[in-house]
Amino acid sequence: MRRTILAVMLVLLSSRYLATQTTSETYMLDWLPAESHQGFLERVHARLSRLADAVMRYTSPDITRESRRLWKMSLDGKGKCLVSLDTGVHSPKWGKGGQILYLVEADTNHDGRIDALDDYVVRIVPEGGGKSIVEGIGKSAVWSPDGRFVAIARGGQVTFADLDGNPVPASSTPGGRIVTTNSPNPEVARSFLELDVQTKTTAPMPEDLRSKYLWLGTLSPSAGHVIFSCATRKELIVIDAGNSERRSISGDGALVLDPAWSPDEKEITFVSTAAGQNLCPGK
Repeated sequence: MRRTILAVMLVLLSSRYLATQTTSETYMLDWLPAESHQGFLERVHARLSRLADAVMRYTSPDITRESRRLWKMSLDGKGKCLVSLDTGVHSPKWGKGGQILYLVEADTNHDGRIDALDDYVVRIVPEGGGKSIVEGIGKSAVWSPDGRFVAIARGGQVTFADLDGNPVPASSTPGGRIVTTNSPNPEVARSFLELDVQTKTTAPMPEDLRSKYLWLGTLSPSAGHVIFSCATRKELIVIDAGNSERRSISGDGALVLDPAWSPDEKEITFVSTAAGQNLCPGK
């Protein structure tokens, strides 16, 4: 059964070549360092079969913008605090430089409403809470491997910014490859490509590596754990890849969405509908 599930995970329709600048939207999933894939693949491949039974997919529920806020806590459920006062938050990502990247719903086309025609405002905030900084506007954004730059996709084009929100050329970044897809929803994503940051060329992603991006949740930096929201979105589920141990973190009655790991895997950041103003103390 596990082999069957894993096989289904790895079967995708044929990818098609996409130009780096097109009229269709490009959605970024990750920014990989310039080194070889091999080290990552060796760690992940042996673990995927153990986790296959936990693979489930759910799109993010349609909940009110005002209730989507950015939180963090430790893996034991303690120290829960509100990282930012922003609402309408989506897709947080924890960078190596001690900042959290996230998207905020906004009227970016200035037509007087917030809807599917708008992009997101891309922001970063210190992991301990504090003042956020606008990095740009786009449909998706990812950290550079060193946590010093942000890549932003908008209208099929990819731009880069430093931690102060200043535009920078690709040549100023550490390079590497950005994983892109044609849809942020894994149920309909058909193209998984790698965009070379320096040359702007694209190529199909290696078959084995695609499996990392078919998960409902997020693999930890060491590829030793995966975390995702359960079917009701009332709990976060953590599974250990070494022994398939499964544990849950309660949302205390609120929805908990889009979990992401801290670089040291001791904390998580996530979107929640929880009430309260328990702001992180800052640093």
